[in-house]
Amino acid sequence: MSLELNGRRSSLFARHADVIFSNADDLRVQQLNVHVASRLLSDIGATSGACLVLTNGPKGSVCLPPDKQLVTVPAETATRIVDRTGAGDAFNAGFLTEWLKNEPVQGCLRRGQSFAADCIGRVGGGP
Repeated sequence: MSLELNGRRSSLFARHADVIFSNADDLRVQQLNVHVASRLLSDIGATSGACLVLTNGPKGSVCLPPDKQLVTVPAETATRIVDRTGAGDAFNAGFLTEWLKNEPVQGCLRRGQSFAADCIGRVGGGP
């Protein structure tokens, strides 16, 4: 199960989630490291097996998987920015597309960023 925090620091569903998504702005996190990510997971009530994924706009994305080896991927440059509507959902969909195929976390982050970059090049996130 995946969960989008939408800026919340707690969730009744966090203990059931395998992947937890948020963004650095919503959580007011300047820089994510293993200690900060572990504390965030604990604060929201997630299990130790949960994967935390944070997007950070032009700074890229970061993931703390269950093995606690922080993975960071620089942002993909969007061809053009038209509308940010749906970019977070597009990122999540791209990440999960690879995650469900048991791909390495770095590839999951890259696919998420690719989906988000494509989304922001369109009005309303649509085709």
